[in-house]
Amino acid sequence: DDCDAEVRHAAFTALQRCGDGKVRLAFPRALYDESELVRASAFGVLEDIMEQARPFFDSCNQHRWAVRILSKCMRSDDADARMRADSVLSKAAHWSHEAASALVTAVLDRGDAAALPSEICRMRHVITWARRLHLSSNAILTLVKYEASGSFEVRKNAHYLLESCDISSCDNEEEIIRELAKLLAHRDCLVRQSATEVLGKMSGWTPKTDQLIAGRIRKLVESRTLKDMRIARKAAMGIRPWVSNMERRVKAATAHELGELLKEAVIRQDFGEIRELTARGADLNIEMDFLNSTPLHYCLRTYSSELRIHLLLEYLLENRAAIDSQDLLGDTPLYLAVQKKDFDSAETLLRHGANPDMRNAERITPRDLAENSALSSLFGETEK
Repeated sequence: DDCDAEVRHAAFTALQRCGDGKVRLAFPRALYDESELVRASAFGVLEDIMEQARPFFDSCNQHRWAVRILSKCMRSDDADARMRADSVLSKAAHWSHEAASALVTAVLDRGDAAALPSEICRMRHVITWARRLHLSSNAILTLVKYEASGSFEVRKNAHYLLESCDISSCDNEEEIIRELAKLLAHRDCLVRQSATEVLGKMSGWTPKTDQLIAGRIRKLVESRTLKDMRIARKAAMGIRPWVSNMERRVKAATAHELGELLKEAVIRQDFGEIRELTARGADLNIEMDFLNSTPLHYCLRTYSSELRIHLLLEYLLENRAAIDSQDLLGDTPLYLAVQKKDFDSAETLLRHGANPDMRNAERITPRDLAENSALSSLFGETEK
């Protein structure tokens, strides 16, 4: 209590030698002392305590006590104390979950709207490894808010911090679920996707939140876009088992998604993925383009390598693709093979039972088209 700063500093230094119990009594005053000397000494002691506890991570009682003291400093009105506490916690945040949690919570709870975007980016670079941050509900809601607004960089960093949170341990999950449900209707697909991932960690569900999420998923399913189908499937099947009447629609969404992926695989000529998607139940007769081409039509119309055409034809036919399906022009795969003068493909299709007498929109059959060509011998062996 002496008015002389050097005396106060000497008293604080002497208390350090008396053991933890005595020096702790002095901290409430020393951390906010008007003397730079006393303050620096007090924060130096806290930094030493944190460093000494490093081999024990978060299991050391002294470490926990120091984190609580620093967390209170972060919430004080004293700018210098906040800056010093921030510095000590930032150093410890690279190895301590408790220090990381205290730092992020204190920074986000301060609620300085102008500084928050840059602070979120800073926290992302300080917290590079933590995966079980215990944040307050207010801090989590702040991250949710910034994940849906601001620059791409701020949204990305807010999402990273949300993914690092142990959300199930917070004290107001229902409100957080409501805020995340709003993000399922956000215009940005990445925000919708990240909201779904965070929702998957929640456990504080109620009938009202169930109903709210179900409504959002219905809108995602009705959008019929590939990305939203994936989000809807994950939300409905991964978050909770509450889906009842949603299951049928989500299964339809899954089938739609498999079909879209199959289209992409056929276009890329990725036979490995085609086999995998077929095993998962993808429809081999899906319409590929505005001509209503099936994969059989598509490979005959667009593939340049005869070997690739033959390999895909054999695979599709062995897996019961519709051999006589007609596109918008009425052409069958056999008609396209003859038109392309692809002897091997035409022979393969005929061997699997393709009908050579199906007429297209111009009333021409594959047999008619093959007359007076090198392929006519194939049809001579087939009865009209």
